[in-house]
Formats: sequence, C-alpha cells, structure tokens
Amino acid sequence: MGDSLEPIRLQLAFMYTIIKEEEPEIYMALERLGIPPFFAISWILSWFAHDLSDLQDMGRLYDFLIASNPLAPIY
Repeated sequence: MGDSLEPIRLQLAFMYTIIKEEEPEIYMALERLGIPPFFAISWILSWFAHDLSDLQDMGRLYDFLIASNPLAPIY
C-alpha cells in the first residue's frame, strides 16, 4: 500500500480495456452510465482474500500473484 490510491486507480482503468474487448455490451453500459471501475477495488486491494474460503486455494492464488506481473490481479 502506498501513500495514495492512484496506482490502484490506474490499474483499475485497465479493467475497462479488458471488458471492452471481452464483453463490449457490458462495457458500453458501464460507459453510458459513467460507472468508474471502483466496484473491483476490494478485489485488487485484498487479492480476493475475502472471496476465498479455502486456505489452499488462497495460497495457490497468492503464489501466482506474487510470481506474476503486477497487473495479474486485473486479469
């Protein structure tokens, strides 16, 4: 965690690029409504810890995220 959420905000902006490519209709709806990608901020900040109940799954995911590109949580 840094001094601000700016790096996280920049990472979240990449989500819209991915959504645009994979689900254009959803992207258009989000754009039309002006919804920022803050709906995913808890996933990025906690690396999905609050969504996983199995410690083994969480360990495997964390191993992947630590060993991967910093943008891996976005994908």
